[in-house]
Amino acid sequence: QEHLAGIYTSDELPGTLHDMAFDYRGDKMLGEAIVNEAQKIGLRCEGANYQGMALHYPTLNLMHYLNPQQEHRVVSVGVCQTASHERNLELGLAIGRAIQQTDRRVVILAAGGLSHRFWSYDDMAAHSSPDPAHVSSETNRAYDEKIIDLLKRGEHASVIKLVPDFRATCSPEGFFAHYSMLAGALGGEACRARAAQYGEYENAIGTGQAMLWFPL
Repeated sequence: QEHLAGIYTSDELPGTLHDMAFDYRGDKMLGEAIVNEAQKIGLRCEGANYQGMALHYPTLNLMHYLNPQQEHRVVSVGVCQTASHERNLELGLAIGRAIQQTDRRVVILAAGGLSHRFWSYDDMAAHSSPDPAHVSSETNRAYDEKIIDLLKRGEHASVIKLVPDFRATCSPEGFFAHYSMLAGALGGEACRARAAQYGEYENAIGTGQAMLWFPL
């Protein structure tokens, strides 16, 4: 879409995210280039150029903080809930190829957490601290910290090989598709970009969260 505007209230956490007005320029050309590249490699990919198409907090929360003047164009890419890690890598490859074909300077924001298992309603209040000791299991925390360490060393090939097991064991947010697509766009197993970590690894009511930046 060429124009993304509306008022957003989260249906998951309305008390936290509500009445958020947004108004961004889209980038239909880049979106169409991504769809074309994805279809070339056999992926079923559609550009959703529809009025009333909802945006959600992975896009809008990041844009609220990183694009406060609403000066940068925005393309929101959804996660297919039934896609494998391999298909997500391929979509990332298509995104990377599409970017290379344009004159755009593009920042890819892979919005999503690490392990993603919440505490139960009865236990949640006791585990609201951001201290990672409150992540929902020792196994989840260990996987999260291993992945963060590998990414800080630029070992994307090792993380890419680990993702299927991570998905099966730790229920990562969005099946970790945000990372798979990012890794594909940055060259897959050939990528050596070392992550710079901002802030600490933290708990969010059982889930593992970290902010990593990959300078190229």
